Amino acid sequence: SSGALVWCFTTGYSWWMRSSPAVVGGRVYVGSADYKVYCLDTLTGAVVWSYTTGGDVSSSPAVADGRVYVGSYDRNVYCLNASSGGFIWRYATVTGVTTSPAVAYGKVYVENICLDALSGSLVWAGPSAGGSSPAVADGKVYIGGPELGTGFHCVDAFSGAIIWSYMEGEYGRSFGSPAVADGKVYVGSSSTMSDKAMLIAFG
Repeated sequence: SSGALVWCFTTGYSWWMRSSPAVVGGRVYVGSADYKVYCLDTLTGAVVWSYTTGGDVSSSPAVADGRVYVGSYDRNVYCLNASSGGFIWRYATVTGVTTSPAVAYGKVYVENICLDALSGSLVWAGPSAGGSSPAVADGKVYIGGPELGTGFHCVDAFSGAIIWSYMEGEYGRSFGSPAVADGKVYVGSSSTMSDKAMLIAFG
C-alpha cells in the first residue's frame, strides 16, 4: 500500500533475473541466471529451498497441485515438489527453454510441446518451437514462433492438431505471450514488411 521496501533477496548472479515470480501459498517461486529455481518465504524473503539446473532459468515457474514446472536453458523442463524442491521429473527438449509453462487439463504446455503433468511423458509436439509462452483457453493452445515464417497457431489442447494458423501479411515473429479475452487473441509481433513492432488481434 505504501511502496516501502519489505525485503530484497540477492541471487548468485548479479546481472539479471528474467524469470517472473509465481506466488502461491505464502511462497515465491522464481528462476535466476545463476542456474537455480528459488522458493522464498513471502513475508521474510528467506530461502525455503533452491534447485540447481544446468543453465540459466529465464522461464517463469508455473505452480499447480503441489508441483513447480519450469524450463531451463540446459534444454530441460523440470517438475519439482513445491514444498521441498525435490526432483520429480524432467523432459529433455531440443533447444534451451526460455519461455514459461502453462498448466491445464492435467497437462503442461511449454513452447510447442504438451507433457503429462504427473509423469512428464510427451503427449504431443506441435508447430512453432520456442518464441512465445503458450496461452491456454477453452480447450485450445495459442502459440507463436521466434523465427520468420513460423507463424502463429491455434491448436487443440488435447491432440495438438492445428485448428488455424496465421502466416500471411506482416506477421513475423513473436516473443511475447498471447492474451485471450472476449473471443479474441492478442499477441505482439515484429513486422517482416515495415520493420516495426505491432500488436495483432485474432478473432
